[in-house]
Amino acid sequence: MCLMKIVLTMYFDEFILVFTYDILVYSKNQEEHEEHLKMVLQTLREHQLYENFSKCEFYKDKIQFLGHFILKEGLFVDL
Repeated sequence: MCLMKIVLTMYFDEFILVFTYDILVYSKNQEEHEEHLKMVLQTLREHQLYENFSKCEFYKDKIQFLGHFILKEGLFVDL
C-alpha cells in the first residue's frame, strides 16, 4: 500500500482511492474516466508495476468497495 501511495500520490483526492493493491478510479463522465485510466495505467507502467487485467473491472455504474456500495447517486453502507 505504501508503494501505491508513493507512485500514485499526485492523483489522490482527485480521482483515485487505493486500498492495499486495489485502485478505484472515479470520474464524472466516460471521457474523463478514459483519461483518468490512461494516466493511472501509464504511471504504473512507468514504475514497472503491471495490472492483472483478468482481475480488473472497467466502466461500472455500481461497485462494492470496502463494505460500501458506490453508485452515481452516492455512497451506501453494505449491511
